[in-house]
Amino acid sequence: MVGKPLPFSIYGADNMLLLAQGQVVKTEGMRNALLRGGAYCSRTDAGESAGGSSAAAVREETSSEVVTPLDKFMREHAIALAKPRPNLRMSREDGSESYPTRIIGMHDRNSMILAAPIRPDKTFVPVFDRQTWFFRALYHTTAIRFQAVVLKAVFEPFPHLHIDVPRSMERKLVRSAPRVPVCLRANIVEPSNASAVIVDLSVGGARIAVNADVVLEQQQRVRFTANVAVYQRSVALDLTGTVLPREAGEEGIADVMFHRLQFEPLDNFQLLALEAHLNSQLAIDADSFWRLVTLGSKPEMV
Repeated sequence: MVGKPLPFSIYGADNMLLLAQGQVVKTEGMRNALLRGGAYCSRTDAGESAGGSSAAAVREETSSEVVTPLDKFMREHAIALAKPRPNLRMSREDGSESYPTRIIGMHDRNSMILAAPIRPDKTFVPVFDRQTWFFRALYHTTAIRFQAVVLKAVFEPFPHLHIDVPRSMERKLVRSAPRVPVCLRANIVEPSNASAVIVDLSVGGARIAVNADVVLEQQQRVRFTANVAVYQRSVALDLTGTVLPREAGEEGIADVMFHRLQFEPLDNFQLLALEAHLNSQLAIDADSFWRLVTLGSKPEMV
């Protein structure tokens, strides 16, 4: 619980100790970051007074488990979600090669602070003062495009940019409902029993990962169960969807396959539970740029 000393130690998905017993989770954001990052305590730690043997107990439990490719993917995906993610792409010319960056914050002189853009080979993209760059972003339901001038490129204490706050931007509604990256364990009930991981979710559908030996065909009806967090409670959902055609370039990784599902009409309980869960995730992901966009006038559809 937020603000209360921990009755047990907390470990990350990689079995590293994150918080020792007695330490305090100070904010709701910190709590949610731990949950999204796959944090856990061992059964021994939770059931007994935690001591020096807790880490060994975790290792013993982990080593006795059969780890599938899906299990490995889920741990890696949870760790990736807990890290800051690129939320913008920038290019020197409109339509030219673009590079990922992310918003770090806002400066009191009305400039945005961005992480320095990085090429696929992990080298930094050269950016100079007074250059104009094009920026694109997809925020939940809206595609955004704008130009901005680089006010200053800074290299200490880490490479970052100050850019002018855009005076205007193009906005286009591209989705009817927000799609949120998640990491939720699910159990497929039909057409056959199998484990799955939900990697993104909306009220209209989901993208799931399964072990490669689980065969799901296009237009096949899939029923699965999953638990979502709603106001610090775990809510069980029983959902049914249809497998959609695979998108171009959508491939599996390390013996894991991905499938997109379109949900059948939700009942009121399912809809409200999903809406509450998604809205809580959107609130966590809100940042300075999103507030900047939403506090302005109603976006025009371009």
